[in-house]
Amino acid sequence: MELLITWGNEYIYIGRTHSINVLNYNIITFTLLLIVLTFIFSFGIGNVAAQSNTIYVNGSSGNDSWNGLNSTWINSTNGPKASIKNATECVNCRGSIFIVNGTYNENNILINTNMTIIGETQNGTIITGSNI
Repeated sequence: MELLITWGNEYIYIGRTHSINVLNYNIITFTLLLIVLTFIFSFGIGNVAAQSNTIYVNGSSGNDSWNGLNSTWINSTNGPKASIKNATECVNCRGSIFIVNGTYNENNILINTNMTIIGETQNGTIITGSNI
């Protein structure tokens, strides 16, 4: 069986001995395309899911080994930070730190990136530097 294929303005003649080679070429091309697309999309999707612009702090129920991505403990390490100091070390540039009402005796807080620090209420969120 002989086969003549048109591709744009070109004609491709495929004889019996060449049909297997063209099939292998198409499979290889398709596989490489899938690998490249997987590689490209893995960077874009991974970065969006991994980064958060808000870190939560709860001095009474937080834990500094948690990721700070939720205001309450969800599971494993998914919950609020316990200290403002630890939160400032984890927040992204131009991110926010949301601090739940309470008294926070903090010291040596280093702010080395642009961030917004928000207290839950003006009178309920108290930060002191008494532990110097």
